[in-house]
Amino acid sequence: MANGKFTNEVYQNNMKDDELEYIPEKHQPYFEFDCNGNRQLIGLDQILLCLRIAEKVNEIPSMSLSFWQSVSENYGINYFDVDVKLD
Repeated sequence: MANGKFTNEVYQNNMKDDELEYIPEKHQPYFEFDCNGNRQLIGLDQILLCLRIAEKVNEIPSMSLSFWQSVSENYGINYFDVDVKLD
């Protein structure tokens, strides 16, 4: 299993475009994650997607509808269509 930890570094679109798999015009923060000495960047949109999945599987309390509407508008992702299949 890989050892990973957040490095407490947050970037606000100050990276080269080829370092990103996200659209830089979204002006979202990216969080640095160190995994076995390799720098990984995680966009806020992906963290929000993980939050939505955790909500769907009842690991966290439900967020308000207005919260998900707001993040959907800000990141152009329909968080309402997230489908989780549990085996």
